Amino acid sequence: MPYNTFPWGTVPADSWAAKVTRMHPDTLRVAWLVWAIIAGTAACANTIIIAVILRFKSLRSKHFNKFIVGLAFPDLVFSGACAVSYSLHRYRGEWFGGSAHCDVQGFYVTFGFAASIWMNVIISREIHSMAHTASTSISYAPLKTKAVMLRIASVYCISLGLAAFHTIPGMPLRSNADYGLACLPLQHDEASSVAFWVVFAPILLLIPLLLVFWHICSTYLIVRKLGMERYDQDTKAVFAVFIRLLIALLVFWGPAGILIWIAESPSMGFAGGTVSHLQALVSAIIYSQKSDIHQEMRSLVCHKPNQDLDSEESKPSRSHDWESESDDDVAGNEAMRWPEEPIDIFGMTGDSVEGQFPATQSFVLAGGAAGLTQDGDCSNDIFDGSNRMCRFNMIQPDAFPSERSVRTETGMDQPAADWARCVSDATEGSLFADSCALPCDLFQGRSDDPSSRSRLLARERTPMKVVPLDAFLSHGKLPHSRDRLQRDAELADCVVFVSHRWWNVASNEPDTPEGHKYGLLCRALVALKRQVPNQRLDDVVIWIDYACIDQDDPMERDLGISSLVSYVARSDFLVIPVNPIPEAVSAFKNASHPIDLVDYGERAWCRLEVYVFLCVAEILQKPLHCYAYGLMPSGMVQNCTCTADLFSASVVSTGHRSVACGLLRFSVERLQRLGVQQNSAMFSFEHLPTNGQLTHEADRDLISSVQQDVRQDYGRTVLDRALRMMQSTQHRSLILDDKQLTCDDAEYLIHCFQGTAKKLMPRIRKLSMCCNLLRCRGAALLVRELSILPGSSILNMDFSDNFLEAAGAEELQHALNSMRRPLRKLHLARNRLGEGAAKVVAGACRVQKLLDLSDNQIGNREAELIVRVLADEVPGARSSAQILMLAKNNIESQAGQALLAASQVVIDLAQNPIPPAVFAEAAMRQAAALV
Repeated sequence: MPYNTFPWGTVPADSWAAKVTRMHPDTLRVAWLVWAIIAGTAACANTIIIAVILRFKSLRSKHFNKFIVGLAFPDLVFSGACAVSYSLHRYRGEWFGGSAHCDVQGFYVTFGFAASIWMNVIISREIHSMAHTASTSISYAPLKTKAVMLRIASVYCISLGLAAFHTIPGMPLRSNADYGLACLPLQHDEASSVAFWVVFAPILLLIPLLLVFWHICSTYLIVRKLGMERYDQDTKAVFAVFIRLLIALLVFWGPAGILIWIAESPSMGFAGGTVSHLQALVSAIIYSQKSDIHQEMRSLVCHKPNQDLDSEESKPSRSHDWESESDDDVAGNEAMRWPEEPIDIFGMTGDSVEGQFPATQSFVLAGGAAGLTQDGDCSNDIFDGSNRMCRFNMIQPDAFPSERSVRTETGMDQPAADWARCVSDATEGSLFADSCALPCDLFQGRSDDPSSRSRLLARERTPMKVVPLDAFLSHGKLPHSRDRLQRDAELADCVVFVSHRWWNVASNEPDTPEGHKYGLLCRALVALKRQVPNQRLDDVVIWIDYACIDQDDPMERDLGISSLVSYVARSDFLVIPVNPIPEAVSAFKNASHPIDLVDYGERAWCRLEVYVFLCVAEILQKPLHCYAYGLMPSGMVQNCTCTADLFSASVVSTGHRSVACGLLRFSVERLQRLGVQQNSAMFSFEHLPTNGQLTHEADRDLISSVQQDVRQDYGRTVLDRALRMMQSTQHRSLILDDKQLTCDDAEYLIHCFQGTAKKLMPRIRKLSMCCNLLRCRGAALLVRELSILPGSSILNMDFSDNFLEAAGAEELQHALNSMRRPLRKLHLARNRLGEGAAKVVAGACRVQKLLDLSDNQIGNREAELIVRVLADEVPGARSSAQILMLAKNNIESQAGQALLAASQVVIDLAQNPIPPAVFAEAAMRQAAALV
């Protein structure tokens, strides 16, 4: 027997000795047999629960089911190990394993107790968070897998530490056989009693019980405050978890702790052990009654045919976890064919009148950039004056070698030779780099398409002129085109493109009379050669508009401006001089993008040069070398109190400042790289070149034309490159976010897919085109055409943050109705569908999981139209989506209540002007779907 237990019949000297006095041997054998049966059954039940959750992707993807696995595992360890121990004792007829077995059992019993109890604390806290978010009108955000695993790991670490507490040599608390039945940490003297009641018991039972009690009471008060007198079925499902917690903690763990450690009777000790093992069994039974787990267990028992273990398409469960569910779930089989004609759900025809959809409005940008036409079509320029983000990400492949670093046997750089071939014979489609070459069989009918570089260089209307660096530095002022310092650009040149605004606008001169810009540029070029490691900086030449575009011949000037794209394509660096004025210097200090620069970023021509440079850098996959140079005091000079003369003529002219009576001289200028951070190259609508400031308004048409040409090349190149990457990798998601893609690009993408359908379509699960320039026509085209391509398996489409409007909603409805394969998720957030949202809901008959219409200018009237669809009041209109996201709209109390009453669909009404009680009802329905 372990340690110093006393045989049956011994009269104990005190209460501590009574706890370690063995029961009658026959009674022990009966107790071990009973416990072995109960513990073994509980272990099997918990094993089944864990196996079922892990087997089905629909279950393991839900974060509350991850918590259940974390809760069932310690019950499995506790019950399974105890079943083995009791079976060995019963087989031998007496205690098996001596003191070593006692230490091991004390360890795993303590771990099982502590982990099970503390996991209940974690779950109760999460459900309290649901109620709290409902009371604050915030949508509950399910925990990500990493956060769930971190919480479970924390509980296990606490439990392992507590379990090891009594095994550490020198600790007063140690394990012994409680009445000879099972080993637990027990008191045996004064020191062990202090350790037990001060450390062990509070961590094991007292603190977690108080925390769970507080979570329950707090949640109850929140619900009472919200006035939810009547609970619907979904709300009851949420609080069913609390009922389980109450049963597990108050009915099982609480009494078990009292009977085992406080009661001084062998029969009470046996009862406490029995209750602790029944806890594991009852918990497993309660887990199995959770709706989604119960349904999967029934499907296994009944052997339902054609059951996809990793799919939810054939499961009509009403449980939803739209945040954590994978987009790679396999779509369901072909369902019934829906009518292909759009349904006029409200009988609206004719002109816009009350209760009807308004006719399409045309939006025209200054300079003639057309927007939406009267028939809902899209032109290439579709900016309409709203402050919407038309961002595009720039690839900064700094790991690529320098473009002209490889020499051929003839002495010409290899990329430069390719460049020359492209210019001389662009019709043959010579490609600028073998690594970017388009396979001839990639796109049908496009094997002779010219390369991106040749397309850009073909825009050169007049030869590029440059000024050699030595001539620039020795000239003494900004050279004018009539100074004839410029020469034709050569292949070996390292071109520094100077982007600037004219500082002396009153005199129509680019520089101040003192030549401050010229001096600043000279110091910038020297700093560039010193700080930027590039072997080609010995061949530096300068392109600056004042010297390299003929300022005296208007025709030549226009040709030079029209060639701007090709000039940028041939440039390696872009340098921006910062005006030495307080506002510009302050902005320069915090700038991360050229648009942030004051007295530069607001100018249309400056924006155009940056816009072209960033787009061309990604088109050609060039390292992004965009720099600004100007005053930026740092260190001793910045912290000096005498900085009033920072903008003095001497500092501005030299870029240096003297301190300590001229003994020390510091540079107060810096060369700073801009636009290289992730997602830094983004332009909101108000920051696009066409919306910049101009001295001559007549230039806006030309800027708009150049911007549009670059955008078109940029979009096509992005699509080509993305599809090439998809072919060479095993990615399941095609992400085309922030790429300025229009309806025309959608047609091009479909054309590309038609040539690669057999290779790509069976693999792609998600298509994301957020933050682009799509109209409803483009979205409808993609939805309809991609669903009919051979092998199409796209489950998730995301057209958030585009330009979808009510005028084109009927076309999108038609496309959704005519899909041949269902979608699981369709994201249309941050558009302007308005009244058209109801048509989209009506057409979502083949969107099975989630339809996101958040931030779509949906008010009470639009919500009432959606209610009619959800309530099946419109013949032929239906929506099969289980989750409808209507957050960040303008839906008020009555309309919100009507939406919730119209259907049992989970509806997200976060950030709408609705009272707390209405939001709480929606939030509790949403939370119930997660539980």
